[in-house]
Amino acid sequence: MSDKLILEIKNRLLSVIKKDFKRKYLVELSWFISSTALLLFSAGLLELIFRFSPLGRTLLFFSSFLLIIIAAVIFLVVPLIKEKYYSKPDYNKAAKLTGDYFPEIKDELLNTLQIAEEDSDNYSHSLIEAAFKKTYEKTQNIDFEKTIDLSQSKKKLQYSFIILIAFLSLIFITPGFSNAYYRILNFNKEFKKPQKFYFEVSPGNYQLTKDESITITVKTSGEPVDEVNLFIKSEEQTDFSLTKLSLTKEKHFRYEKQFVKNSFEYFVTAQGIESEHYKIEVIDRPVITGLDIKIVPPAYTRLPEILQSDNGNIEAYLGSRIIFGLTSSKELKKGVINFSDSTSIELKTGYQKASGNYVISGAKKYSFELTDLYGNINLNPILYSITTLSDAYPAIELIEPDSDLRLTKNNLVQINSLLSDDFGFSKLTINYKLNSSKYRQAETNYKSKEISVPRATKEYELNYVWNLTDQYLAEGEVVAFYLELFDNDNVNGPKSVKTKIINVSVPSLDDLFKSVETAQDDTKKDLEETFKEAEKLSKELEKLTNDMKRDKAEITWDEKEKIEKAIDRFKDLTSKIDETSKKLNEMKKEMMENNLLSEETMEKFMELQDLMNELSSEEFKDAMKKLQDSMKNLMRNEVNQSMENFKLDEEMFKKSLERTMNLLKRVQAEMKVDEIIKRSEELEEKISKLKEKTDKMNLADKKNRDQLKNEQKDATQDFKNLEDEMSDLQKKISELNDMPKDKLDEIAKQLEKQQNQELSENAENNISQNKKNQAQQNQQQMQSNMQNFNKQMQDFQESMQQQNQMETFNAMMKNINDLLSLSKSQEKLKKETDNSGISQQKFNENAKKQSEIQNNLSKVMQNLGELSQKSFAITPEMGKALGQAYSNMQQSISSLQNRNTGGASQSQNKSMENLNQAASMMKSALDMMMQGGGGSGGGMMNMFQQLQQMSQQQMNLNQLTQMMQQGKLSKEQMGQMQRLGGQQEMLRKSLEQLNKEAKESGQSKRIASNLDKILDEMKEVVSGLETEKINDDLIKKQENILSKLLDAQRSINEKDYEENRKSNTGKNITKENPDALKLSPEERFKQLRESLNNGTREKYNKDYEELIKKYYEKIGK
Repeated sequence: MSDKLILEIKNRLLSVIKKDFKRKYLVELSWFISSTALLLFSAGLLELIFRFSPLGRTLLFFSSFLLIIIAAVIFLVVPLIKEKYYSKPDYNKAAKLTGDYFPEIKDELLNTLQIAEEDSDNYSHSLIEAAFKKTYEKTQNIDFEKTIDLSQSKKKLQYSFIILIAFLSLIFITPGFSNAYYRILNFNKEFKKPQKFYFEVSPGNYQLTKDESITITVKTSGEPVDEVNLFIKSEEQTDFSLTKLSLTKEKHFRYEKQFVKNSFEYFVTAQGIESEHYKIEVIDRPVITGLDIKIVPPAYTRLPEILQSDNGNIEAYLGSRIIFGLTSSKELKKGVINFSDSTSIELKTGYQKASGNYVISGAKKYSFELTDLYGNINLNPILYSITTLSDAYPAIELIEPDSDLRLTKNNLVQINSLLSDDFGFSKLTINYKLNSSKYRQAETNYKSKEISVPRATKEYELNYVWNLTDQYLAEGEVVAFYLELFDNDNVNGPKSVKTKIINVSVPSLDDLFKSVETAQDDTKKDLEETFKEAEKLSKELEKLTNDMKRDKAEITWDEKEKIEKAIDRFKDLTSKIDETSKKLNEMKKEMMENNLLSEETMEKFMELQDLMNELSSEEFKDAMKKLQDSMKNLMRNEVNQSMENFKLDEEMFKKSLERTMNLLKRVQAEMKVDEIIKRSEELEEKISKLKEKTDKMNLADKKNRDQLKNEQKDATQDFKNLEDEMSDLQKKISELNDMPKDKLDEIAKQLEKQQNQELSENAENNISQNKKNQAQQNQQQMQSNMQNFNKQMQDFQESMQQQNQMETFNAMMKNINDLLSLSKSQEKLKKETDNSGISQQKFNENAKKQSEIQNNLSKVMQNLGELSQKSFAITPEMGKALGQAYSNMQQSISSLQNRNTGGASQSQNKSMENLNQAASMMKSALDMMMQGGGGSGGGMMNMFQQLQQMSQQQMNLNQLTQMMQQGKLSKEQMGQMQRLGGQQEMLRKSLEQLNKEAKESGQSKRIASNLDKILDEMKEVVSGLETEKINDDLIKKQENILSKLLDAQRSINEKDYEENRKSNTGKNITKENPDALKLSPEERFKQLRESLNNGTREKYNKDYEELIKKYYEKIGK
């Protein structure tokens, strides 16, 4: 126990001993630092004062070094060795120091430690242990190290460091001391004594290029100098030449040497002091002697490479690669291109050549830095420029559609656009979204679909057909779209432009019919206004014609002005007719595209448009031109004659306009019947779908109830619209005398009794109250009502058409028979004229008979005029033939009165020919009626439907081909590629047959697209599909085929679509007829009668067969 405590006490005392040694060692260190600083200061001071020779500085250096070593040994090394190897720990001394420092211990620690160390038998061990334990406990919490205070030692060390820092500062601050120590350290060198002044010579040693100039500048430091001697010696000279330099205003000396050609040596002197010798070396620096630049434009531009020589200024597109090649006057070690943006590129060098390449990233300046084998660099390099050319934005012009449009039944939107860019395209997209809808949430973000375009071309005319079938659009919904075109700039990234946003709306049937009805009303109003203007013009022409009947040979300027005003007014009338005809054409186009009318009504509408076209025929323009030409010579007779002809043409125009107005009323009535049938069919279908939805939908869900209620509410409005349109139809029918008005009134009463609007409102309430069964009962009743109503309207339409056809048929048959009778009477009169003698009485009798025949012809013409106000069967050609027959009869009467047998016979013969021609034309029209045809309108309608069907088939083929190219079909479907080729071939054959029929019927000119070219493209597509070569080119060809088919379909709707279609004035053309047609008027009459009689043996509609039989039974009595 006591040994352990003694050891612990000694360890604590040992720390006191070590700390005491540290205190003493710090004092020794401070003495060493102070003595060393003093010694070094003394050495520097001695050198500063005495400026020793190298030997003296050597002795001073080594003696100082030796003294520092001795001081280090005495103050630092010896104490350490003594402490480590020759001293033992003196615990008693440490205990004494501790007792002296701590009063509570005093000598107790020292005494206890001495007793413990003696361990004498004179003392009791237990007493010793007890005393030591007591001392241990007393000193246990005392820190013995506090006995030694290091503060005084540290202060002495700090003072020594201050002395050292002051010494070092003196060395660096005082130039004399720093120079002294420099000489001491370089003790073996010889140092001259300081001069009175020193030279600063610029540029010193220097290299320059031949013929450069150099300026030598001399400055002095120290005592002032007024004059300096410059000595120069070139390589060719043996002695230096002297040049005295005077002090300049800038307080220095200057010498300039121009066009230095040779190297030279130089130095300066003043007051016996000489500078160092310097050398100016004249060298040949590298110079660019040839520069070749190749500009390689970016690949996407497809521009050729550009070569330019000795011209470093570059104009190129971003991304262009520039290949530099230059020749130097000297062999090169290094070549660098330095750019104005602090970048540089290193050139590859070989002998006197250097080359490199750089890709243009922006406009900047640059220069060449050349280094020869000796390190000489070219001076003042030329600064060249790099100018970037801008890649223009692409351009896109949306030609069709150029405004918002309505979607037609086929769900196709024809898009025509002109694309252009300076280098080509990378992508064209059509971006679309559902913009508004009554039944679903509108979309906020656009979807995108890529359209294939050729990328290498700079200009392209896009013909694209956008199929919206997969969007499943409902009535009232609107899709917004725009095209976005990207150029092919793959350096900065493709730039894009967008077209304006086009809205494609899905019209309801009600919207379509309202639009058509508005157009009809506008057309009717325009025609009525034009007719009123025509009547006013007719009266003015009558007055003007009477005023023109004067005895003067020439017309006056006042009369000429009135005639010109009349012509201008007539031009205005024909212009109004042209505008009205365009409106009618747009109306027809919309009705055909949306299948709003029945085939029969559409045929009549197309014939109505033909009548409109004839109102602005070339005959009227020719009459105006003749009248204008006759006014040039101012001869009254010629002007009167032209005025009479113009008056007749104006009268014909007015009558044709009146006929068009009357026929338009009938067509409007038939169109309204078609509209009501369409509305009832759609309502029946809508109610059927609503009933199905009601059955499947959970009406407990408020959202479902609200949606279904809104749809039922739309149906309620549709029923109201149907009743309104029915009232409008009754009004239109009442304006026509020969229509089955009573039958229509009965149908209207039945519709009113059905109370469909109330049933629909009840269904709305039942849906709101979650009464599904009651709502379905209401819907079932409405559906049944619409089926009955639709059946009644179809029956009415059929009876109306039959009634009109029967009346037309009866009138046509009677008029044909009357014409044949007149022709027979004319033939009999001609024979009498040919066989008559020279009796005046006989001439008078024949003239009287001719007058009777003419009067009978007037009655027939009047009957046909009345019939033409109701039917399209009476054509202008028939009227012309009868008019010529009437004129021939008038000439015959005149010849008979003048006893001109030959002239009378010739006129009678022409009269027979015109009567037979008119009867023949009427017979042809009757045949077409009986065979169910409607003239040219029916043929074009059939062609339109065929083209519409082919367009749909082509569109389906295109979609399958595109899916196959994109890999969206299964392996089994992919294996049916040749089957696609077969379908394309079948479609090609169908189009080939249609093209053949169009050419045979003379209707091919009305088709805008060249069907032959479409057939050729189809052959190429078939070949590609059969060889399984589906690529972008084949897809593009299919798109072109579809676009041209739609163009062909659309052109049937448009007036004068083709360039070659013109309206020419009728001319008399004499041609050799085929043998089968070389018939006399008598033979032709017999043939016509026979063909008429054969009508009962041809296969006509049953109604017509019965009518023909009854007619011939009647006329046979």
